[in-house]
Amino acid sequence: MNIRKILFYKLGIGGIIISGIITACSVSRKDVNGNNGILALLATISATAGSVTPTLTATGGNLQIVFSWDTIAGAESYNLYHSTSASFTSQTGSKIASVTTPYVHTGQVDATSRSYFLTAVRGGQEGPASSIQTAMAGLCGNNITQTYASEACDDGNTIDNGNGCSTTCKRIGFCGDGTRQSIFEACDSFGVNAVACDSDCTAPVCGDGIRNAQAGETCDDGNVNNGDTCNSTCSGP
Repeated sequence: MNIRKILFYKLGIGGIIISGIITACSVSRKDVNGNNGILALLATISATAGSVTPTLTATGGNLQIVFSWDTIAGAESYNLYHSTSASFTSQTGSKIASVTTPYVHTGQVDATSRSYFLTAVRGGQEGPASSIQTAMAGLCGNNITQTYASEACDDGNTIDNGNGCSTTCKRIGFCGDGTRQSIFEACDSFGVNAVACDSDCTAPVCGDGIRNAQAGETCDDGNVNNGDTCNSTCSGP
């Protein structure tokens, strides 16, 4: 945004505030709470002025990037600018006008970085830009877990085949639900120790720090050393 636009934007806000002060000075009545009318009006003007710079959050997803931002008081609309360059302006980037939160930018290329900033429009003037946010989209189903695109798993497909990885590469199920999700769990015994399963959905192993009496452990001190509180077979001191 050039200096002239910024100046006009600030002058526009300043004009609103000055106009409000002049109007307030002519108010002599008190409101229902006994406050001077000028104080009540100035409080309203202050709340309306508020911040003019939005705070943008960008999160990668399956061939898309999801955005959210805080609401700017008095904003009529928001514009989202983007570019493959990490440093760009409203003149060099591409503009998506009148976006609403949350906004989903679809059709993004897998593992390609893209940068964004957001502006708020108030009084017909475009305000200063948010800080630039950079994110990457992923491709669910390529057998690569792309954490930058918010993938918790990737089993090489986009179907729900009961292994704990959803159609959008998010984890489904949880330890203790009684269903073994093979990507994340060795077993599932409803969150309690069993003959072939620890309460944390791992297989019973002497030295793992979980004493599983159902699996035959008398003790488990987190190691397999002899001569301490528990021996190497978890059968006693």
